Amino acid sequence: MRKLSPEIWKCFEFQESTSFDLLLFARKLLIDGEATYMAHLLELSESDSEDWMKNNLNLKSRILSCDRKSIMADAEDALRGMEAMQSIRDRLGDLFPERGVTKLEEYELTKDALRRVKQEFIGRFAHTDEERTAWQESWPFDD
Repeated sequence: MRKLSPEIWKCFEFQESTSFDLLLFARKLLIDGEATYMAHLLELSESDSEDWMKNNLNLKSRILSCDRKSIMADAEDALRGMEAMQSIRDRLGDLFPERGVTKLEEYELTKDALRRVKQEFIGRFAHTDEERTAWQESWPFDD
């Protein structure tokens, strides 16, 4: 294959590279968030084994100038947020409003279930009035 189609072979090799991995990771940026992408870049910049980083010294210096603790804390927070949303999804099962839409006949049942989960989450995670207010304002579903 390498001799018959060297251009295609280069594509296969590229698919095994860190650059390709970052491109795939970037496609999910809106799902996973900037924090997880930055944490991934930071981890790659700290590993000296990657040739792509040696070729991008400007990128490496910008990444290293970022606050590592802040990036990793943001990534942890993003992960906890994703886990919380998955927990809501698991609790609601078929009632979970996919893409913000629920079946008409299940609308009131879904709203009631979301209200219960909201109160449970606020009770479990909010410890001050300020945190309760933050949960109320940032809850992703209508009451």
